[in-house]
This record gives sequence, structure tokens and C-alpha cells, in this order.
Amino acid sequence: ENHVAAALGLGEHAGVVTDVYHYDASLILYGERHKAGMPLTVLTSKNNRIELADVERAITPRTKLVAVSHVGSDTGFQHDLKALCDVAHRKGAYVYADIVQSAGAIPLDVKAAGVDFACSGAYKWLMADFGVAFLYVRPDRVGELKRTAVGWRSATDTQSHAYPFDPPGPPVGSWKMRDTAAGKFEVSTPSWIGLSMLIASIDYISQIGVARIAAHRAPMIARLREELPKRGFAPMTPPETQGPIVTFAYQDAQKKLEPILKAANIKVTLGSNRMRVSPSVYNDMGDIEKLLQALPKA
Repeated sequence: ENHVAAALGLGEHAGVVTDVYHYDASLILYGERHKAGMPLTVLTSKNNRIELADVERAITPRTKLVAVSHVGSDTGFQHDLKALCDVAHRKGAYVYADIVQSAGAIPLDVKAAGVDFACSGAYKWLMADFGVAFLYVRPDRVGELKRTAVGWRSATDTQSHAYPFDPPGPPVGSWKMRDTAAGKFEVSTPSWIGLSMLIASIDYISQIGVARIAAHRAPMIARLREELPKRGFAPMTPPETQGPIVTFAYQDAQKKLEPILKAANIKVTLGSNRMRVSPSVYNDMGDIEKLLQALPKA
């Protein structure tokens, strides 16, 4: 996302619209640019949602980018990417989608949605490891991006002119710059071990099918949605969301629940006043019932 922000030349006359459900590090990125003069609007939620109408109202002639997390990491709120892109493009802005919490977890077609830029790390629902990520750039946007870094993978047709039998030419050598997304962003050596892990995990996910993963997960999340509100856990994840996350507000969640769940050898994500549960293919209804058994009854 940093690379896209730099390549777009975000600044005084090229601002950003985002929302409170975007990833924390991304909000810091844009917050720091805002301190340097970049126009920034951060939308707040209504009924645990970011309203599309609010996004549309926030886009001005100085808005260059609408940046969102497709599925929010804290609450699991899910943007309608197609509708979001339609609105942004109609008003002259691009869309960046952080798809860390959706790639590998829900069916996703960034081309059909019209997304301009999308990125995901491999460590989440792609089930690989840290140190590897991929960036999608819509092909007709590549030419509009500034090259912000140069490395050996930025160039092709390289030719030395400094050694015996080399053809004549300038001592610095000769080359052609790669004007693809990879040429502009993939400047150096990737993590080959990380890529090997990602290839294996994508093969595994492809054999199962992302739709089957989502279908396997759905009844587990439905069970939590049904039971936990009866015990004072307030749902924060909109019911129409299809993502892998379901979050509940619960006062002093970390203080009250961490000892209980640790004793039961159950791992969920706890915030000061919320609990996030993220089941997947490695879970079943037995795990959900074990969690419910461990949690306070009221």
C-alpha cells in the first residue's frame, strides 16, 4: 500500500478517502501523509457498517484514492467492492483494496469488481507465511504510476559493456525498463522459501475450493451469532457479511475471558472490550461447542 501511495503521488492535490475499519498501519500511513498536507477523510461507522452513500459524499475533486480493507480485520465488516468501485470511478477516484482477510477465505474476483489496486499478505487465509505478498494492479492503470524504486528486476535485456568480448557501449551497461506492474514494484529478490510455501498452500486451497471453505465455516459462525448475544456478547459483525470473522463487543473482554480461554486451551483474538473468532477448515462444530462451553453463560 505504501508503494501504491508513492506511485500515485498522493499529496496536497491528491488525497484519500478511507474508513475506521481499514487496517491500523494503513491509517497511520495516510495519517502521516495528512500531516504533510494530503487531504484525508476517515469515515466512521453507522450500525457497524461503512455506508456507501457516505463514501460517495466524501469523494471530492481532490480525492485520488479510496482505500479500504475488503474485510475489516477487527469486526469483519465487508465492503461491496463492485459498488464501491462504481462510485469511486464515477467520481474520478481509484480504489485500493486490502484483501488480506478475504483472499483464500471468500470467493473474490478483483477484475469483475473493477478494483484498481489490491494486495494481500500470504500469512492469513492463504495459509502460507510472513515475508511474501502479492500486489494486483489493473493493467490500464500501470502507465499512470510513477516508478518509485529501481532494482535488478526492474529491467530486462541487460547488457554489459565493461568486459572482454562485450559489445561496445556505455560502461554503465545498457538495458530496457520493464513497464509492467512487476517491473515497477517487484524490484529485488523475493523470499523463495516463502514463495514455495505459498505455492503449496494455494494448491491446497484450490483443491478444496474457496466456496467450500466458506460453506464449511458458515454454520460455525451462525452458531456463534445465535448463542452469544443471549450471554451479553453484542454482535459487531453485520449479519450479511460472508467473511471469516465474527466479532462481539464484551466489556473487559481481555481481562475477563483470557484466563478462562487459556485454561481451556482455546485461542481467539481478544481486545480490551471485544472478542474475535475466526474459524476455518481446521475447525469443526466441536470446536465451537467447546468455546461456548468455556465462555460465561450470562
